[in-house]
Formats: sequence, structure tokens, C-alpha cells
Amino acid sequence: AAMAGHRSSSAIHLAEDYFYETRPEEFFARGGARVAVGRHRIEAGVEGARTRYALDAYFSRLPAAGQGGYVFSGLTKLRATEAVTGGRLAVHAADRWTILPGTELEAGGRADRYGLSGVTVLSPRLAGAQSLGRRVKLLASFGLYPQAPQAAEVLPRWGNPELEPSRAWHAIGGFEWTRGSWTATVETYAKRFAALVVPDARTVYANAGTGEARGVEVLLRRSFSERFAGWIAYGRASSRRRDGPGTAERPSDYDLPHALSVVGRARPAPAWTLS
Repeated sequence: AAMAGHRSSSAIHLAEDYFYETRPEEFFARGGARVAVGRHRIEAGVEGARTRYALDAYFSRLPAAGQGGYVFSGLTKLRATEAVTGGRLAVHAADRWTILPGTELEAGGRADRYGLSGVTVLSPRLAGAQSLGRRVKLLASFGLYPQAPQAAEVLPRWGNPELEPSRAWHAIGGFEWTRGSWTATVETYAKRFAALVVPDARTVYANAGTGEARGVEVLLRRSFSERFAGWIAYGRASSRRRDGPGTAERPSDYDLPHALSVVGRARPAPAWTLS
């Protein structure tokens, strides 16, 4: 079991007395249990969160993803002092079954209840692994993953309190190769998005966006327990979206066709670490 909480604040101040100040607070708690029954390893748990988001501003609405053309001087300014409080409750369970030596299947899911919108999202999950000899393993997974709207998007005057979580279906397949302290993985993925939050002339924001993403990721790493360790990763991706029915498809704001990451660490002596 675990519990945590945090409180923070941020502020934007511009000339002519324009300002945008936020104060988010969150309390989070979770607990779970594991049990092994024969070839089955079963996990279950519950999570709960309580969030409060306060805004004090004389400002224009900040741009939503994909809004574009944000020119502050030409937008209507709003004066607002308001706050919204919401909660989320989730339960999850999974059963990892060793069907045969080297063959595993995991089935499960979770249910998330969002207090502000009153929506419950059921998210099925399925994953499998098949060993091919001592060093190679095939991997595959499929599932639904919800994402709650940003806090500012559900404020009564600045957004739409009736926004629902967006949804993303993930399908991933690949393999993993291991030899000593070295591990290499190659994964391909496809994602389909629904109920994305987009600007709306009537309700400020609406769950009208859709999209998809495809790509491949390659990772080579050496265990950080070694004297020389690190990893190098490369990703090739394409992400497209629509901002509503009948709108043109366009590249996602987060589309990153190529991504390369390199991390290294060396310990030339017990008292020295270079990274």
C-alpha cells in the first residue's frame, strides 16, 4: 500500500495586468495483493485519487493541442477565480499464466471511475511471451488506455466540466534478445485514439478528436550493475489525427518521425562515476 500527496503553484504575469495563476493539489492512495496458485500468478489492487485545481486569472484561454494560430493580443481575455475538485477510483486485476515452460499469457483489465464526469471506463489488457531458446523471447500485448482531460480543460468558465477521458487502443509486438549483461529489444506498435479533446465553438472543448500512430523502437542496453553501462535507443514513428468529423487529417502536434537517445555511465574507480 502507498499514499502520497502534493501541492504546487505556477504563475504567468504579463504587461497590462494580465496574469494566469494555478494551484493544483492531489492526494493519492493505492493498495494491492499478489497470490500464486499453481501456474497462475494473480494480482489485484485498488487506487484512489482526489484532486483540486484552482485558477485565478485575467488571461485568454491557453491553446489546446492542435489549436494553432495562438496570438495572445487578438484573443478575448477572461477574468476568473474558480476551482474544480474531482476524484478517481480504479480497480484492476491480472492473471499471469505459465501455460508451458517458456510460454506465458497475461489477461486482465481495470475499471476507472471519473467523479467529475461520472464516466466509468473499462480497459481490457492482454499480453503474451514465448521463449525461443535461451536468449530470444517473442513479446506481444494489446489493451485500452484512458487519459483524463487536463485540469484547466474542465473548469466551468475556461473549459467543459463534462469532458470524458480520451481513449487509446495499443497493439505492440516484438522480440527481446539477452546475452550476459546485454539486452536488445525491437518493438513495433500501432495505436488508435478516440475522444481526444479539441477546441469547440459551442462548449469550448469537446471529445471530438481521433487519431492513430505507428512506429518501431529499437533499444540496446547494458546492465547498470556493470562498470560500463548505458543504453542507446532509436525510434521511427508517424502520428496523425483529426480534430473532428469531416476535418482534414493532419500530423499530430507530438509527431516526432525520428528520435535518438543515448545514455552512458562509467565507474573508473569506486569513488568516481561518470555519466
